[in-house]
Amino acid sequence: MKTYSEAQLKIALESLIENGKKQGYLTFQEINEILPDGIINTQDLKVIISILKETGIVVAKEKPEINIDVIDFFVSKEFARQNNLKRFNTGKPCINGHISERYSRNGECIICRMLSKKRRADKQRIIKSKKQRADKQRIVKKKKQRADKQRIVKSKSSKIKISRAKLQSYDLIGDIHGQANELIKLLEKMSYVKKDHIWQHQSRKVIFLGDFIDRGDRQRGVINIVRPMIENGFALGVMGNHEYNAIAYFTENSQGGHYREHNEKNIKQHKAFLNSYENHPEEYRDIIEWFKTLPLWLDLKGLRVIHACWDFDLIKKIGKSLEDGILKKSSDESTIEFRAIETLLKGKEIPLPDGQIFYDKDGNPRDHIRIKFWQKDAKTYKDLFIGPSDALQYIPDTPVEKDYSVSYPSNDKPLFVGHYWMEGEIKPLTENIACIDYSVAKEGGKLVAYRWDGEQKIKKSKFIFVNR
Repeated sequence: MKTYSEAQLKIALESLIENGKKQGYLTFQEINEILPDGIINTQDLKVIISILKETGIVVAKEKPEINIDVIDFFVSKEFARQNNLKRFNTGKPCINGHISERYSRNGECIICRMLSKKRRADKQRIIKSKKQRADKQRIVKKKKQRADKQRIVKSKSSKIKISRAKLQSYDLIGDIHGQANELIKLLEKMSYVKKDHIWQHQSRKVIFLGDFIDRGDRQRGVINIVRPMIENGFALGVMGNHEYNAIAYFTENSQGGHYREHNEKNIKQHKAFLNSYENHPEEYRDIIEWFKTLPLWLDLKGLRVIHACWDFDLIKKIGKSLEDGILKKSSDESTIEFRAIETLLKGKEIPLPDGQIFYDKDGNPRDHIRIKFWQKDAKTYKDLFIGPSDALQYIPDTPVEKDYSVSYPSNDKPLFVGHYWMEGEIKPLTENIACIDYSVAKEGGKLVAYRWDGEQKIKKSKFIFVNR
């Protein structure tokens, strides 16, 4: 029996592969023509057929019928082109691992092509979606701008424009005058809690209107509540006339005296405060320095706060804080600083006619009266007077010839003041001005707060107090 050497088998196999690649397949007859039965054993033949299949050559019993565009058997690219097939399949994976048909024109994997189209389509969808969102946002923005413009135009002459952003809610507390127990009761009623030795609220802040000291029996207690709240951001505060007086009483002038004279009247007024710190001299000096850091007023988003009187002209002419030099200047009655401190912290005063006098709540004679700066229709001294009710009988009911008014527009943002020792019903002075000092240091007086939440008209229902 004729047999093939190893070299001859190699040549025969190469010939088979070459022919198979050209036409994409081999029939058993074509294999037998090169490798007749009997020259190699069955096992070797199986190996040869396996090699042919691995190279992408289909081994068939007979020549396949080629009359379709898509084939379901493995053929080469060359075979597909020779037979005008649009696609072919070698059974081998593409560079991306897909075992699928490929296009005869360029050898591109069909699955790769489909995925590429999908990616392009997804990209186009994303671009389109982004454009649609951007267009929608532009439309919404334009509508909002038009609405804002219309709202501003409508309210320009009659309303205060407040930012659309959520405003901080404040609880404004009037003059405390050493009444620490009343302050604690009021804070508790407004749901403030003491945490880490500091009174605080989870969402609100306090604004103190000054006059923490004098008269009451717990001066240090008040300071020990108020100061940590302010220094740790749970409260704000302004200077009252009693804090200013304490600074002037403590501070020496160039003549060896003090900016506030140590006479019988002033000693009497400061007695409670001085006694509280009699055994704490270092603490007393530190408190005076802290008083100096308190602003004279606050002009916040949505509201204004000052101890006694908001005078636009004077505020423009004096700094917001008691800076170096202001204390000295404010002790000279001829200066604008003196007039500013007197008005902003003590209220607008006018002289009585014909040398008339009355006695204040401390028994001191007065030839000037403090006036209701918010009163627009007042005509006489008695109409303008703000002070102890028992002194009203001594105030002349004669016309005031000179215009002493301090203009605060009725359409401006709410203004909160203390200082005036109000009596009777707790209510706003005007729609946008409120005094929250209701004489806590006096028998029958109350420590009062106002709970502000952004409203531009002050509401009677939002005053709060604790009965003594």
